[in-house]
Amino acid sequence: MKNILFITWDSDKTNYLENLFFPIFSGLQERGVAKVSVLQFSWADPKEVRRINELAEAVNIRYSHIPISTHIPTSVASLYAIIGNRKKVLNSIKSDQINTVIPRSTMPAFLLLSIYKQVRELGCELIFDADGLPIQERLDQGGLKEGSIMHRILSGVERKMLINADKVITRTQRSIDWHLNNLPHLNGGKFFLVGNGRDSKTFYFDKAAREEVRKKLTLTDDELLIVHSGSLGPAYSIELLFNILKGFQSAGLSFRMIFLCRDSVYLNGKVPEELSHLVQLCKVPFLEIPSYLSAADLGISLRTTVPSVRGILPIKVGEYLMCGLPTLISSGIGDLDSILGQSDACFFLKHSNFSIEAILNWSLGVKYKDRIGIQNLGQELFSLETTLDSYEEAVK
Repeated sequence: MKNILFITWDSDKTNYLENLFFPIFSGLQERGVAKVSVLQFSWADPKEVRRINELAEAVNIRYSHIPISTHIPTSVASLYAIIGNRKKVLNSIKSDQINTVIPRSTMPAFLLLSIYKQVRELGCELIFDADGLPIQERLDQGGLKEGSIMHRILSGVERKMLINADKVITRTQRSIDWHLNNLPHLNGGKFFLVGNGRDSKTFYFDKAAREEVRKKLTLTDDELLIVHSGSLGPAYSIELLFNILKGFQSAGLSFRMIFLCRDSVYLNGKVPEELSHLVQLCKVPFLEIPSYLSAADLGISLRTTVPSVRGILPIKVGEYLMCGLPTLISSGIGDLDSILGQSDACFFLKHSNFSIEAILNWSLGVKYKDRIGIQNLGQELFSLETTLDSYEEAVK
């Protein structure tokens, strides 16, 4: 059995650890594949850290937290966090008898490279979680300037880790192609595709829950319930979504649009006045999300068409499909076009050339689609079990 240390670097509020990685790590432990410890660097306050620690303990995962200072510039605080905690990380590797270290994305990779010789002397395997295309994402939408000192530093860290890691995990084949194109001397055999799966005991189509939620939302049988679940921001093509909804409205389609999200601040002032009575924000507990997806008729997964989207495997697409929900998807996201392009459960929208009428015509038929058939497709492609199979192959 592998003894893994997973190192991650986060902001003050994240939920992907408990909602994505804890179930995956718990599943690997139940399969006898690995024992996993998590080390998180973040700006989270003590209350949030305690919350995450309690969730980790509930699934028998050892969790440690290293705070990043909020009183000095971010770049300086990050450097201090790395330099000041190298010895602590090495001591954890020794005391916990770690034999595999997985740094997730660029900053944990920076930390590992700074103690690379010592980690190798301890006999550890290095698996780099390349996490999509994070540097390109910062160029596309995070304000990072191409050719700047910070860009050169981050690119150098990623390049060195790609070269020195024993294995690299990504979520899309297009990410692998990107890295091999930039570093053609790399051994393609060191790359492994892993999923972002959900538990099929939680995410499935529930007809009773559908009726209950629709009644709660005071929806008629004829009204189309459209849902966007998850994060909001410039990357999610919200303006395009509202233009599509205006087209639906002009065509006389009866619908309601709900956003399931923890933080709806981004929508302030962005909902067109003519749609305001049709748009609703819903903050619901994670375990209630499947009920709302069962109640919905159409799921939304739109992303701006920038180079970094080729590295993305949206968790929400798996959630939608596992709940039997037909889905409108931006063309070009990760490998989704090749995986789902032939399925009538999805409509792929090309941002540069699309027809509102074509989207409308497809949407008019979503209520008549086979929800159980879509659920089965989602479980086949995006279930936690499928994800565990991919992780087991990568870490064995």
